[in-house]
Amino acid sequence: MPKPEDPCATCGACCRSYLVPVFGQDLYRLVTRRQLDPRSFVFFCEQEEPDRVGFRLQSGGTTYGLALDKKHKLEATQPCTFLIEHADGRSRCGVYEDRPIACITYPMSKAPGGAALLPAALCPPDAWTLDQPASPHWTHALHRVDRYRDTYVEVINRWNAWIDSLAGEVRPPEHFIAYVLQVYKRLALLEEELGPQALAEVERTWASLPAGSPIEASRDGEPGWVSYLRRARDVIDSYFPGLPPLPFARITIAVER
Repeated sequence: MPKPEDPCATCGACCRSYLVPVFGQDLYRLVTRRQLDPRSFVFFCEQEEPDRVGFRLQSGGTTYGLALDKKHKLEATQPCTFLIEHADGRSRCGVYEDRPIACITYPMSKAPGGAALLPAALCPPDAWTLDQPASPHWTHALHRVDRYRDTYVEVINRWNAWIDSLAGEVRPPEHFIAYVLQVYKRLALLEEELGPQALAEVERTWASLPAGSPIEASRDGEPGWVSYLRRARDVIDSYFPGLPPLPFARITIAVER
């Protein structure tokens, strides 16, 4: 349950107004911690404009993204499948502690030096104090988005390379879901090995390099996030071993000055 002072505790406006994207980490957490069948809460959303997390089921075919399902019609204005609505008009998230990272970071976005309230946020007036974006909670969550997204892109790229090798053969959606869950089960072991403190530091420095350092840093003395990504790539590359290794996906590097 959300804390009583949390303005999200009874609102639910955003839960009725968006198609919420789901990354691999989100999917794995909801399946393992809530014991849910993926078919009960996600759907394959056809992408009008392919992006970095778009996966295919056939070489050269349509790209898809994962999104949270809706209770009724598949429209952005319909309530999320996890939204619990009470007779008195209040509503709350039924999986609040395990909700996707896109939900965790709403209504904030990255800004110089931390976070900022989204101009078009659906939150009621005065829901957030002026100093709220400065809270470390938001900064940490927004750093986590980068790790989730960039790792998921590597997972997607490996799958798409395999799809391209099948010469037009179509794979069912269930195969993609099974692949993602298997990969993240092993990535969870990597996170356990690192521990919460080291993982937090990886996220805090994600995609940043000291001034003057080459982007292709050597393994000796390389930043912790690079080491993490290499190890994650070792896990991801172990699937479909007949494929040659892929180059690292494009990551926007921030240079620390």
